[in-house]
Amino acid sequence: MVKVSAENFLYFAISVLVNLLFLKILYIYLFLPNISPPQAFTPLSVKIEEIKAPPKKPGKPQKKVVKKKPEAVSVSQAPEKGDVPVEVKEEKEVSLLPELEKKIKERLKKRKEVKQIGEISAVVSKQKVEIRLGSRKLVHVPPPPVFHVKEYPSLVRIKIWVNPEGRVIRAIIIQRSGVTEVDEGLLRFTKKLKFEPIEVPEVQEGVITFTFST
Repeated sequence: MVKVSAENFLYFAISVLVNLLFLKILYIYLFLPNISPPQAFTPLSVKIEEIKAPPKKPGKPQKKVVKKKPEAVSVSQAPEKGDVPVEVKEEKEVSLLPELEKKIKERLKKRKEVKQIGEISAVVSKQKVEIRLGSRKLVHVPPPPVFHVKEYPSLVRIKIWVNPEGRVIRAIIIQRSGVTEVDEGLLRFTKKLKFEPIEVPEVQEGVITFTFST
């Protein structure tokens, strides 16, 4: 009995191994990718041939075209010691000096023709101020000042500066009468004077001498 069971067990074990081996072969055949054996590289054959140029046809010889390079511009330099002096042509520049000199002379001529206002004499009375004109005419004379004094002084001298438009831009008393009311009143009167305009752009000076008549 023991011998029969041992043989049966041995057959069973062998059948199991055979089945496992068969299953493994089947698995490899069905599921694993087919791996092709490496192929041997075939040698490449290279053939070198010499290509000959076709023979040239007889004809006229072609001329070579040569491009001319731009000539370099020569710059003349000042001659140094020991060098041969070279004449340098300078361009004549148009000078504006003659025109400027002409304009300056014209302005100076106009200034000489237009004299300063110079000395002006004026006589002050109770009703009016009579002005004896100098070299420049008056176009406006304000009303005469009114003084509340018992006696008029001898004279008052006022220096004036007049612009080209004819307005008195500055006035100062150079000789006072001694009466403040008279001096200040004549100064205000003088600043309101207006002379004729001139074309020359300059300020003219003059002196007005006021005297009084009763």
